[in-house]
Amino acid sequence: MSRIVAWFTELSYRRAGLVIVAIALVLGAGALSATRINQELIPDIEFPLIVVVAQAPETQPGEVVRSTIAPIEAGTAGLEGLQSTQSTSVQGLGVLLLSFDFGVDLQGTQEEVGRSSSRSSSPRTSRPARCSSTRRRCR
Repeated sequence: MSRIVAWFTELSYRRAGLVIVAIALVLGAGALSATRINQELIPDIEFPLIVVVAQAPETQPGEVVRSTIAPIEAGTAGLEGLQSTQSTSVQGLGVLLLSFDFGVDLQGTQEEVGRSSSRSSSPRTSRPARCSSTRRRCR
């Protein structure tokens, strides 16, 4: 094996011009194929998530959950393909994250969530709940 490597190295020294041409051809072929390959390096992935944000200024977190987030959770519990719900509340703000199975029609589901959130808005909530998916917003 070492004799083959020694022979190849000796040939490369004697024919340096040929080595440079071979390298240029390999680089040119690589550049040509890189421009012609139809491959996405960063695929467009849409995660099936809907986020509902409910604002209730000057309301304690527990009251935000009882008056706004819990009714929306109850209204969305029967949605098709719903995997899980997570909610977080702080003073004056509640956030509900709805996770769905891949392949669910997010546009139609988002409209249902928007209707559910508008029905369950509390009178103390000064702004109606807004929902958004990974691509489109609804109000």
